[in-house]
Amino acid sequence: MLKHLISLLLIIVIQPCFALEKSADNQDEDQSSTSTQSSPTNKTTTTNSLTDLTKPISVNPNSSVFSINLAANISTGYQWYLADYNPRLIKLVSQQYLTGQTKLAGSPGVSAWQFQLQQIAFNAPQITRITFEYRRAWETKPAKKQSIIIISETTTKVVY
Repeated sequence: MLKHLISLLLIIVIQPCFALEKSADNQDEDQSSTSTQSSPTNKTTTTNSLTDLTKPISVNPNSSVFSINLAANISTGYQWYLADYNPRLIKLVSQQYLTGQTKLAGSPGVSAWQFQLQQIAFNAPQITRITFEYRRAWETKPAKKQSIIIISETTTKVVY
């Protein structure tokens, strides 16, 4: 009888934990799509979806502002640091941490970065790179290192 009571209590206590865990996993999957939208007015719409780091970001002179969104969880002490970029071509506009949709303690969020290609980047087609490191402030070796390629598109002038 006591074994049955303990088993029943375990089921009652553990089952909600699995439901919460599964809910958090589903939200992580929802955040794995790509979103970097530029408009002709040079304003970028930032959503909580993640940037696909396997694809380069093409930027044209009419919408020179672009966003990079990286999965992060500041409750662990880790955060993304801007490790390397060409400041002659790229200007950091803003960086912020966006909390996840769930209100659970320790849930992941998004590190949202906004950049602008400088006018000089559009003088000729160019390829540059932005590199990020995911680490704790007191550690020198990053847990992750991510780079993304940025391509400047130009309006080709035809001379006859």
